[in-house]
Amino acid sequence: MRFSTYAAFERMHGRKSTIAELIALLQNYSRESVLYFSSVIGTTLKLWEGEPDPTYYELVMRAIFEFLRADWYSLAYRRGHDDVVIHRRQLLLIMKLAVQHCPEHGLEVLQDTPGRFGTICLMANDQFHYNLLASASKDKMVDRDKIGGWPG
Repeated sequence: MRFSTYAAFERMHGRKSTIAELIALLQNYSRESVLYFSSVIGTTLKLWEGEPDPTYYELVMRAIFEFLRADWYSLAYRRGHDDVVIHRRQLLLIMKLAVQHCPEHGLEVLQDTPGRFGTICLMANDQFHYNLLASASKDKMVDRDKIGGWPG
């Protein structure tokens, strides 16, 4: 089993992206095309099985990035570097944001030039932190948690 970190926009561009920037870039695409493309990526890489096959990983990198970044991330993955661009939680975040913010009619991901969706993937990774769950405070708890006697 290989432990990896997420390749992020911050490492590539020297600053962390915001959720607003991610949404602004994502909302150019049609909702259906983002959901479809994200599902195809997850299925191609068989993310539920763990570490993706390097050949399929390279195929996905070439589909989402322009050739220089695709080569960079593909080679890094083959050589065992820790930075992984695609993972399940990230695709779920992208799909959730697509449902919330993408229009019914917009750009089709598959018809766009490679690069923009790769940037979206890197920006999504900026949204994950080592402390993945915010600590629950009493004033932010849902009523069912208060009723259930959540210690706080």
